[in-house]
Amino acid sequence: AALTAAGLRASGRAGRARVAFHLWNSPDDVRTALHALGRR
Repeated sequence: AALTAAGLRASGRAGRARVAFHLWNSPDDVRTALHALGRR
């Protein structure tokens, strides 16, 4: 829910969150994901 609230797409697999980055993602996208996960 925190990732979706931050505007990121993620899916649940086997009780875990799956997050995949691609070539078009920026370092800001990584920081946004880490912040949403509480890993500032």
